Amino acid sequence: MEWFAPAKYQRMVVGGPPKMEKRFCGFEGVVVVTVMINSTWREGIMRKVIVCIASVALLTLSGTFARAGMYAGINGGAINATDTDVSYTAEFANSPDVTGEGEVTWDVGYWFSGFVGYGLDNLPVRLEGEVFYQGHDADTSTAYGVTGVARGERASYGLLANVYYDFINDSRLTPFVGAGIGASRVEVTDVTDNFKSVKDVVFAWQIGGGLAYAITDRVSADLKYRYYRTSDISDRVPDSYDSGDFLSQDIENSAHVILFGIRVAL
Repeated sequence: MEWFAPAKYQRMVVGGPPKMEKRFCGFEGVVVVTVMINSTWREGIMRKVIVCIASVALLTLSGTFARAGMYAGINGGAINATDTDVSYTAEFANSPDVTGEGEVTWDVGYWFSGFVGYGLDNLPVRLEGEVFYQGHDADTSTAYGVTGVARGERASYGLLANVYYDFINDSRLTPFVGAGIGASRVEVTDVTDNFKSVKDVVFAWQIGGGLAYAITDRVSADLKYRYYRTSDISDRVPDSYDSGDFLSQDIENSAHVILFGIRVAL
């Protein structure tokens, strides 16, 4: 019998077909075995190449972040504030009070934060503390039935205590959902002459979710969405038009937030 093939693939058997041969293809500790039985060496090579390519693809998707234990990280992203309803009462010293409602719209703003957390050992749950700063400029305002270009900005900083639930699987991608509560100090500077600057410390909360990608077993890249809201910002400030007059304001504060973050296991 004649067997035309490179020497490393030839197994001569008198009066019979080639014997069974095992070949190995290894990638980072993963071993794939290709068994060639009664086939030509060309078919065996093709089968081996296909299995090896599949192994590389599997390695690309496999691997997880070291979830349990301490971790820390940073977030940064964009904040799209919802239109803000403003309830106001003008208190005049020498005339009856005037009440009304207005609205302020906002440009797209920014959100930056740092966080430290702990992943529980026996549950796919993470507990996290977050310090944040966010702000955006006013776009338009409506007061007394008149809409115009606004000025000023709304900025805040605060603390959030967050809880996240990870949907653990065998891939590098881990979906998660989360929620948090905390407190924020919010300042709205002169939006228009009709809406005065206000400062207030308010209750804050967020709810959302995202995807985490395990770059290594100690570093993860996170893409998050959250809906963020605080209790109304309330203040009573002097009206600059006339001594003895005051303006009381209640301002809504909520936003949609998209964040990109890096998380590192400690």
